[in-house]
Amino acid sequence: MSTLWGRISTSGGALVVGGLLIWAMAWAIDFYGHLTGGAPVDASGHGGDALVRVNFPLSGFPLIVLGGVLLLGGDRLLERGNTPRFAAGMLIALDGLAHAFAFNDHLGEPLWAALFAVIAPAQIALGLALPYLDRSLDRWWVLGIMGLLVGYAVTRVVSVPALGFPEPVEALGVFSKSTEAVALAVLGPRAMGAGASRRNPAAAEAGAPTGAK
Repeated sequence: MSTLWGRISTSGGALVVGGLLIWAMAWAIDFYGHLTGGAPVDASGHGGDALVRVNFPLSGFPLIVLGGVLLLGGDRLLERGNTPRFAAGMLIALDGLAHAFAFNDHLGEPLWAALFAVIAPAQIALGLALPYLDRSLDRWWVLGIMGLLVGYAVTRVVSVPALGFPEPVEALGVFSKSTEAVALAVLGPRAMGAGASRRNPAAAEAGAPTGAK
């Protein structure tokens, strides 16, 4: 706990917290709009104010990225393999915010609301923590991202009226899946390369550049 507070109390930590507070404010405004019926929605009941869902998050995102860079430090950020993990983490956190808005869209559907209530904060926490986690876990994050992509495709193609399938294709979902696809492209090769090096460490060491750690 003291280590966590030590990070938060730094300039980098303050920037991350500030960015997250802007995200939280955007989500709270959107949530209130859905509760009161003031949020602009489409025929499916999904959607929200573009100013709240786009401009506010875009204001908070640079603060989170800059704060994350300061917290991680230049040397550790530039360490082999860490820059892609940091970039993927930021994208995963941003996708978590998209799923927080999706929670608001599904307030009238308890099953989906509960799912997004778990996924959204988990993604934001994982995204921020990813550069600090053991690289051996990267393959599991990759599988998780793939699962989200497959789940989205299934819920838009398969017809299960009892579960509300197929779901409509809307802008928030397209943005979310685009973010996940980029995160997968960034993190996937590193994760697969790490797995290969564990299976054949001698070959990996032979192929590593001189001086690499």
